Amino acid sequence: RKKEPSMVEVAEAEATPTVGPITVVADPPLCDVAASQSFDIAQAESYTTAELEEIYINALWSVYRNGVPMLQDEELDKLKKMLYKRDSSFPTLQRDDIAFV
Repeated sequence: RKKEPSMVEVAEAEATPTVGPITVVADPPLCDVAASQSFDIAQAESYTTAELEEIYINALWSVYRNGVPMLQDEELDKLKKMLYKRDSSFPTLQRDDIAFV
C-alpha cells in the first residue's frame, strides 16, 4: 500500500511546479532591468516602442511585486501616454497580466 504524502510534502510539491524535466520559475527575472533603472523620460522619444514597453512592465512589476517604485508617478503617466500614442496595448494590461509578459 502506498503511503499518503504529508501536508508539508504536498505544499513543497505545489510550491515548485514542474513540467517534465523543466522546473517552472515562479518569479522570472525581467529583461534588462538595469536599462530600465537608467531610463530618462526626457529622452523617451529616442527609445523604440519595444524598449518603452519593457521599461513600463519593469516599472509596474517593481511596484506590484517589490513595493519599490522605479519611476515617479508623473514619469509613469508620461510613459503610459507615450505608449498609447504608439498604439501599444501594454498600458491596458491588468496587474495580473504583467507577470506573463
